[in-house]
Amino acid sequence: MPPPTAAPAPRHDPATADPALQQAIAAFHAGELAAAQAALAPHLARHVDSWTGLSLAAVLAARTHREAEAEAIWLGLLRRAPDWVEGQVNLGLLYRGLQRPAQAEACLRQALRRAPEHAGAWHNLGLALADLQRFDEALQAHDTAARLQAGDPQPVFARGVLWQKRLDFDRAVDAYRQALARDPGHPGAHNNLVFCLQYLPRTDADTRLKEARGAGQALAAATARAMAAEAPGRAAAPAVARPAGTTTTATTAPAPAPAISPDGPLRIGFVSGDLRAHPVGFFLLSLFEHLAAPDLPLYAYANHGGPPDAVTQRLRARCAGWQTVDTWSDAALARRIAEDRIDILIDLAGHSALNRLGVFARRAAPLQIGWLGWFATTGLPQMDAVLADAQCVPPGEERWFSERVVRLAGSRLCFSAPDDAPPPSPLPCLTRPHFTFGSYQELAKINDEVLALWARVLQAVPHARLRLQSARLAQADVREAFIARALRAGLPAARLELHGPMDRAAYLASHAEVDVLLDTFPYPGGTTTCEALWMGVPTLTLATPGMLGRQGEGLMKAAQLPRWVARDADDYVAKAVRCASPRPGVRAGLAELRAGLRDHLPGTALFDGARHADDWARTLRALWQTHQVAHQVARPSGRPSGGRPGDQPC
Repeated sequence: MPPPTAAPAPRHDPATADPALQQAIAAFHAGELAAAQAALAPHLARHVDSWTGLSLAAVLAARTHREAEAEAIWLGLLRRAPDWVEGQVNLGLLYRGLQRPAQAEACLRQALRRAPEHAGAWHNLGLALADLQRFDEALQAHDTAARLQAGDPQPVFARGVLWQKRLDFDRAVDAYRQALARDPGHPGAHNNLVFCLQYLPRTDADTRLKEARGAGQALAAATARAMAAEAPGRAAAPAVARPAGTTTTATTAPAPAPAISPDGPLRIGFVSGDLRAHPVGFFLLSLFEHLAAPDLPLYAYANHGGPPDAVTQRLRARCAGWQTVDTWSDAALARRIAEDRIDILIDLAGHSALNRLGVFARRAAPLQIGWLGWFATTGLPQMDAVLADAQCVPPGEERWFSERVVRLAGSRLCFSAPDDAPPPSPLPCLTRPHFTFGSYQELAKINDEVLALWARVLQAVPHARLRLQSARLAQADVREAFIARALRAGLPAARLELHGPMDRAAYLASHAEVDVLLDTFPYPGGTTTCEALWMGVPTLTLATPGMLGRQGEGLMKAAQLPRWVARDADDYVAKAVRCASPRPGVRAGLAELRAGLRDHLPGTALFDGARHADDWARTLRALWQTHQVAHQVARPSGRPSGGRPGDQPC
């Protein structure tokens, strides 16, 4: 959601001259929301009716998760000035964030009745209409905004987001490229472009690397300019690209690297918007719960608001420090990381949603590593390494990373078994006349090439059905469009079973309906594959080049099930046909695998959290020692204690 902006007063406001208000406005524009709030308080105490002060207070409330307070202030100001267009626009944005798109539309249309040429209102109306699934109207609204503000990248970027929501990644990529033509430094367009390319099977790894490098270098340059503006007397060093597969020294205000003994405490920081019930959280749990905290104190910087869930609470219990930082500026977060004396800072987001790559571009810690939540290069010059394994990045594929590739001895990923899973069911095909293939993947991953390959499988196995479950299948228009694509690919409608979202208990229990899962490509499953294995259901996966493309391969081999990895499309079909064979010996083998998987998995690299944590810790210590030698760090006389810091943002 675009953040609400401070709106000008519709009338003369003598209180605007107050130095405290000017200080608050300056802090707000610098992204220092806590400082802005602190400066604004004395101003409003002296000027309770200050229009500018109250407007800023509403924006700050909206930006810091105090939505009810923001709504009350804006409604009060609109009662004083019903024609205040910017107030209606900001109120519409607030309602979007509260998932009340109908109210958002009403506010924005009211603004447009008073100011029909207001490009920002048209742009935000398009966002609200997209929330209401009225995509054609949304596109028209963004087109109007683009016409009214020629050269502005935002309406074009919004069209890209809309096409991305509609799973048309080719059009989304085109729109993001158009936005970048208007603003080569647009961070959202860079992030989304790099992300969307992961879904397109015809995009080669060299193209993905090129776009990621462009995004990383643009962010590094913008960060250098921002840092120079923050400290006018000290210009930041320019970011310099390095050859793929190598490491480099810091290029932007490097933080001091405190030296430690090989066995001494090593402070590890994690930056992520997904430290919760999310695939990143599920994979992170096993690591956090098996690391020795005194030797490796963990610090988390959670870039998401809202109440903590059970996963958040379990992760936080293992941390020496935890900060919720979604309202912090990059500068404030980098300062806190420096104050926490983080040795190794780990990015868990890459170019996905809620990332804070801008903090890494500031060289917030001596050694910076990408892992877990991103599956490709970031292209950021200040990212030193990426954690991988021999399966997801085999020899020769390091060339697709700007970072140094560091391989764990075991698996890059280790899953935490779901506590609430029911026992595995018997093999369904033993008591049914048909064999059931299944998929729990997001529709975004089920591209036309995947559908065509699944059609080949069903054509070769006449007694098979395909059960698909995805949250978006609950939307009528999405469901109809998907069915049309499936039919064009040759999938018979009579043999398709489509299911919408279910609660977690029903989702896990639904594996009793599936004999074997069919994986997607080039974006395979992750959490769904691991949960299915725990329920006794194997996944047939197709390995394609790149860390993401080989994710399914890595998971199945880490689970000691290498025969479920296909080398190409023909092998995929042949393996699917063999496992669906009605021959008694084949069915007996599949039933035996299903019955024994849950007992088998805890001893594998995919579920052995203790082994994974030991491997992970040894790898990071070795990497840190290499970093020390490379930078010839002098040993200080001592290090600060590892006590838990407070939760204040600055």
